[in-house]
Amino acid sequence: MPIAIARLRELIDLAASEGVESLDLVEDGTRVTIRRGTGAPARVGAASVAATPQASAPQAAGDALVSPIFGVLHLTPAQGAAPFARVGEAVRHGQTLCLIEAMKMFTPIVSDRDGRIAAILAEPGEEVARGQPLFRFGS
Repeated sequence: MPIAIARLRELIDLAASEGVESLDLVEDGTRVTIRRGTGAPARVGAASVAATPQASAPQAAGDALVSPIFGVLHLTPAQGAAPFARVGEAVRHGQTLCLIEAMKMFTPIVSDRDGRIAAILAEPGEEVARGQPLFRFGS
């Protein structure tokens, strides 16, 4: 069965946002290979939160922090654990606010500023799109 265009775009976006140079995937009997020009070395294999020291740099949209990638939103490090950040809580630049899971890889999303979380704009377990606002900062 051929891979859906939406899935292919998701893989390309993921490879670009994570700096992956080469990606080989076999899914439902279809092989997909994505290669970028020379640049950052490719990261190989599955990763967990502990094995992923590098966090994605989300973009700021006014007073909002937006998702840098497509994936499933996780507001806690593990099921039943305390959330990374809560509404009304002060956060520091570089502090992990959530994880986004894409292709069994968990990417920490960090705050791009010191501030206070005014609102969490997406639900845990929800698929979020690249560019979708996740947190709103306020005073």
